[in-house]
Amino acid sequence: MEQKINELLESGIDIYLHVLKDFEQFASRATKEIGITFDQYLVMRDLHQRNNSAISSEIAKKRGITQGAITRQIKVLLAKGYITQERDVKDSRRQLLHLTDAGKKAEKKGDKAVTERFNEWVSIIGEDKTRQAFQILLEFGNKIVQKGN
Repeated sequence: MEQKINELLESGIDIYLHVLKDFEQFASRATKEIGITFDQYLVMRDLHQRNNSAISSEIAKKRGITQGAITRQIKVLLAKGYITQERDVKDSRRQLLHLTDAGKKAEKKGDKAVTERFNEWVSIIGEDKTRQAFQILLEFGNKIVQKGN
């Protein structure tokens, strides 16, 4: 029994080292052409889905990241001219984000690249296995990672 548990542990370590750690980097290849990370693209995607305007804290909450993490992503997008930021006139503590014209074009290009990349993954292992893998990862995340176990 202990040997089987150790084999599972080794498999888990191997998956962590060779799959999970590299997943974001692998996904970022799709957004490399527009000069941003996958996480930065997701901020732009969220803005696009919200009619090109949103509050940074709403995006952070939706994505389950800290305000500090979203601020770092926003700084890069501001520097590239993909978004603008302004104080909310209704509540000066809130920062409104908007996609610029350049940001809209970059988001569209990023969306096309990410969709093509994802379709490549699905074509390699199939839709059913992709769905199964996502279901298992979601269950793992909900039952173990989110619970702090």
